[in-house]
Amino acid sequence: MKNELHTVLGGTGTIGNEIVKILLGENKSVRSVARTTNIAKAQNVAADLLHLDSTIEAIAGSTYVYLCIMLPYNGKIWMRDWPMVMRNTIIACSKANATLIFLDNTYMYESSYIGVIQENYGQNPLATKGIARKKTVNMLLDAIHLNKVRGVIGRSSDFYGPNAIHSQFYIKFLENMLKGRDPQALMPIHKLHAYSYTGDVAKGLTMLAMNSDTYGSVWHLPTNEPITMSEISMIFNTHLKVAYKVKKLPKPIRKFLCHFNKDLKEVDEMLYQFEHDSFFSSSKFNQRFPDFKTTSYSKGIASMIDSFVG
Repeated sequence: MKNELHTVLGGTGTIGNEIVKILLGENKSVRSVARTTNIAKAQNVAADLLHLDSTIEAIAGSTYVYLCIMLPYNGKIWMRDWPMVMRNTIIACSKANATLIFLDNTYMYESSYIGVIQENYGQNPLATKGIARKKTVNMLLDAIHLNKVRGVIGRSSDFYGPNAIHSQFYIKFLENMLKGRDPQALMPIHKLHAYSYTGDVAKGLTMLAMNSDTYGSVWHLPTNEPITMSEISMIFNTHLKVAYKVKKLPKPIRKFLCHFNKDLKEVDEMLYQFEHDSFFSSSKFNQRFPDFKTTSYSKGIASMIDSFVG
């Protein structure tokens, strides 16, 4: 409908920007909410989602609200800020009578994280960030079930794609290769893990938004088949026309470095999800949207490389 307004909280972020591009390409009315940076052809609003009044103002008049912001990668900050962001967003969406579409991740799942991971996989997070995410998503589910807000949750596996500087495929990986060095992996390089392409994640969220029968539950967003980091490195080598060998940072050295590097310590907390072969399954989404075509690793990696070297 012409009067529908799609508001993207975090519209300049890795996933948010992809959502904005998709919606604008479909001639939708779009509002991008971010602290900085304007996007052409979209309404641009600055807001602080930690403050209720600012959140209400940013969401006013919206039909659909996509919550896909990225907070600093720090467990203490997540525990403090994510529940506040969710609380304010739920209240603002309720006032605007808007549907809330939440981009979630896998951090609340069991510490074993092995085998096929579906929406009903056990949740018993040990990591601080996992506890924060579980609390946050439960706030939304409770609000939905109490009819305080309409909403749907799209859960993504670890993603990669254009300008994805926080991706496992970029940090010390493509980042190193572009500097003429061998890529380095923090996780085992021969364990299977499924990854999501940012464009697929964004498109999946818009599809959930446009189909009200999906509301009220969690959906794993489109994800490719599991692959090893060793195989990923070969795809990068092919596109870059190089022959680098991926190296894994030994665990004892990694643990030692965590004492001096706070960022590495935050990453290390979640690496248990890469210790075993796992398959983040989006079969529920695929059954609901059988015509959706997931982007291949080769095509997605080519787009990712282009964004950094183009």
